[in-house]
Amino acid sequence: MLPSYLFSEYSLERYINDVKHGIERNYELDLENVRRYMERNGKKAEDMKCSGFCHVR
Repeated sequence: MLPSYLFSEYSLERYINDVKHGIERNYELDLENVRRYMERNGKKAEDMKCSGFCHVR
């Protein structure tokens, strides 16, 4: 599991509201935060193991 602070720019409440209203969001900042986090920990995105709906190319 990734630390929740990587996604602090986008609260769960905002996400739920956006889904209800069909609003799509650009996750570029969140993904950049994940990339930097992984690099600081000696990992790469290719090292991610996903469970659920995520897909890493």
